[in-house]
Amino acid sequence: MDKFIEIARIITKNRMKKIDMLSSKPANRGNKYLDAADSLAKGGITSRHEMAQLVRIDTGSVNFNVFINRLFNKLLNSLLFLDLDERKFPSYSKAVAECHRNMYCIRILLLLNARQSSTFIATKTIRKAIRHELTDAILFCSRYLRNHFGFIGDQKNFEHFNSLVKRYHEILSAEDASAEYLETINVMGVNSNSSPKEFVEMSSNCLQKVTSLFKMYPTYQMSLNYYRIKSLAKFYQKDYAGAIKTWKEFDIFIEKYKDFDYDNRIAESELNKMNCYLQLRDFKDGSICALNCDKHSKPYSNNWFIFKEYYLLLAFHTSNYEQVTNTIDLVTNNDYFKHLMINRLEKWRIFEAYHNVLFKTGLTKGINHKRKHSKFILSKFLNETPIYAKDKSGYNVSILIVQILHLFIDRNYSAITDKIDALKRYSYHYLDPDKNGRAYTFIKLIIEAERAGFKLYKTQQKVKLLVSKLEETEFVYINTSIEGLEIIPFTELWKIVLTCLS
Repeated sequence: MDKFIEIARIITKNRMKKIDMLSSKPANRGNKYLDAADSLAKGGITSRHEMAQLVRIDTGSVNFNVFINRLFNKLLNSLLFLDLDERKFPSYSKAVAECHRNMYCIRILLLLNARQSSTFIATKTIRKAIRHELTDAILFCSRYLRNHFGFIGDQKNFEHFNSLVKRYHEILSAEDASAEYLETINVMGVNSNSSPKEFVEMSSNCLQKVTSLFKMYPTYQMSLNYYRIKSLAKFYQKDYAGAIKTWKEFDIFIEKYKDFDYDNRIAESELNKMNCYLQLRDFKDGSICALNCDKHSKPYSNNWFIFKEYYLLLAFHTSNYEQVTNTIDLVTNNDYFKHLMINRLEKWRIFEAYHNVLFKTGLTKGINHKRKHSKFILSKFLNETPIYAKDKSGYNVSILIVQILHLFIDRNYSAITDKIDALKRYSYHYLDPDKNGRAYTFIKLIIEAERAGFKLYKTQQKVKLLVSKLEETEFVYINTSIEGLEIIPFTELWKIVLTCLS
């Protein structure tokens, strides 16, 4: 009982009289800190100004800064008391949380010279960390226990934990390197102006490096990074069958780790396979992936909305418009939808705008809707997408194009003419013909239609080369790229435009 006595004495002597944290008890409803946290979580607050309006404190006042600091501290304190019940969290996630909680406790107890309790917690924690291959926790506990047994002169245990320190220091360095390779590829995909050839070279180089590390240290985390990098390398090489094969190999690997966040890893695999089937326009196999994602994803979770996004795009790009309608109805007609983060909410508003293009052109005729399809109001749509309307190198491409499409469908040629100069400037400043070829070419087609006076025959004669170029340029969906925002294939959109010309 000595270790319990030691901890009890420390807590009794040093415990806080009041824990400054958020509470959802009925008695606390109306509390400005709780209200602010709820609004932040639901996406209702995105700026200091909105926060000040909610709590009715001027942003320039000292009281507002005090409020912000106290809210932040309350949020941090509340993190220490999360409900990590296994019915809500996988055992692996629970193990990660417990090990890092214990590491924090060890540090605090050492500050208060409670070595006996620290040693007991470290010994207990390292067993759990080894069982779940949590390298950072193993290294932390090994270092502490090496120090402890060296301090008391226990040669045998000192040597044992010293060997663990050396081994897991190497493993952690290798895992960090593999994470660096993966993040290098990801950051290039999001922010880089690199050419497709450079993407291929970079991902292939990273794969070669991580493969060597994987052979030496085939840990759980190393394996995750290895398969992710290998699949990306195949994907950038446009070897989609090879990428699918890689994820199937991953499925076999992950069977050995069923207690290690298994559902999320399977869902990750199915999502990436679905992206490959999107490139291959394979709706049948992509639909199987969607069913598996449904099986392994928590309904209405963030991951659930992401895989529904991929499935929607697969349906758009394979002309399965009934599934497009069903997916949009399913996603937007549930109580969780309105609580999405504002950027994801706006993305689905853009999807709805493109779905409305199909509706207005009669391509969804005969398909039952679970809700009455309201008339698309362009000004309302633009007001609902303020974030992406400012995203000049991203989703704004989709917003501009869907505006033009609705003007074509309404035969509002004068409004299109008014926008042509802005389209030209936009295309020149924000779209690279080499890197954003399909979006760039489609906008050029719109410009040529206006130059031809919106006459069908004259337009068709002027754009033959552009149409051929669009048909020859391969579509690639990357979630963060401009090309990834081709919600309906530009070839199909151009057919819609042609039907609207006189």
